[in-house]
Amino acid sequence: MDLLAFPFTFKADGSAAKVVQASNDHTAQRIYGFVKTNCGELPLALGYGLTDPVFAQMELGEVEAGISLYHPDIVVESSSTKISEDGKMAVSIAFTDVDRIYRGIV
Repeated sequence: MDLLAFPFTFKADGSAAKVVQASNDHTAQRIYGFVKTNCGELPLALGYGLTDPVFAQMELGEVEAGISLYHPDIVVESSSTKISEDGKMAVSIAFTDVDRIYRGIV
């Protein structure tokens, strides 16, 4: 089943970008949504997301614990950060979607 991509974008032909449900792209977008959400931003799930890392480096332990709590079907295999010369932080997360294994999709 196709779902709207996150973040919401348009393709060159003007149609909305989509991803296949339970695909690696879909799982990566779920992780991206979690990482880009600040704690307290969603009134119905105040603990969802991360502490705003503006004045400190992102804590990978917080990322892994949050994904484990709010997305129990995703297992974080490894994670790392890298800060570029211009001060931007890149976060890499390797994952396995447990539900895909149980359904025989992998």
